[in-house]
Amino acid sequence: MLLDRGAVVQLFEKYSVRFGGAPIDAAEPTHEQISAVSQSLEIPPAPYVDLGLFGPLWKTVVGPLGLRSTRVGTDGAGSRKEISGPGDFQTWWTAWKVLSTTFVLLDQIDREKLDSYAEHIRALSIRYAKGGTDTWAMVYAADVRMRRERFERLRRMLELGTASITGYDSARPWNSVFAAAINDRDFWDDEVKSPCLLNLTQVQTASEVMDDGTAQPDLSPSSPAPRPKRQKTGGGSPQLSQPSPKNRARGPKACPAH
Repeated sequence: MLLDRGAVVQLFEKYSVRFGGAPIDAAEPTHEQISAVSQSLEIPPAPYVDLGLFGPLWKTVVGPLGLRSTRVGTDGAGSRKEISGPGDFQTWWTAWKVLSTTFVLLDQIDREKLDSYAEHIRALSIRYAKGGTDTWAMVYAADVRMRRERFERLRRMLELGTASITGYDSARPWNSVFAAAINDRDFWDDEVKSPCLLNLTQVQTASEVMDDGTAQPDLSPSSPAPRPKRQKTGGGSPQLSQPSPKNRARGPKACPAH
C-alpha cells in the first residue's frame, strides 16, 4: 500500500531542513520504495530489503541482479553457483545509498549508523580479497543473513538488556540494532572470516582442478626437487643411485670385445 503523497512530500521537506538539501539523484528513493520500506518497518521480524532488487531506477531493472559464487569443497573441487544479489561491493553500495536514504527519510535509523555498517561491509570485502580470489559472495551472504535473520535476535537481546549496546529506544529499535550488528564479532568471524580463510587456503591447492577459466595462480612455494631413487645392492642396505659425472661425459660405454 502506497503512503499518501502529501506524507512523502513532508518527509523530503524534513530531510532538506535537517541536511540542508534534498538527497542526490543516485540516492533518492521512489514513492514506491519509501512505502515498501515503511511497511517492512511495521512488520516483524526485521526490515529486510533485497539489494539485488532495490536500488536507483529500480523500475527499469528487468530482473534481479545475480552473482557467481565459487566454493571449494573438502575434496579440492571447485563449484560455481549463481545466486541473487549485487555482483560486487560497488553495486551493493549503489543500492545501499538508496536504502539508507529511505531509512533516514522515515527517521528510523541515524545516518551515522548506516554509514558505519556500510563501511564495515566494505572493509570485509577488501580484507579477504587476497591472492586474486573474489570472496565478495561470502561477504554478501553474511550481510543478507545479518539483516534478514540476525537482526531480530539482536533486537531481542537489546530489549532484554543482554547486549553490549546501551541507549536502546523502543520507538527506533533498528537504530541500536545496526550498531549492535557491527559489534557482533562472533557472527562475522563465523560467517565471513572463517569461511573466507578456508576458501582462500583451499583455492591455492585446488587451482589445477578448476579448469573453467577461473582458476587462480598457484601461490604455494615452489615444489622441492625430486629425491634420487634408491636401488638395492646385493644384500646390503638401499643405496642412493648417483650417476657418475665421468660416465656422463664419455657417453655410452662400449661393449667388451670377445
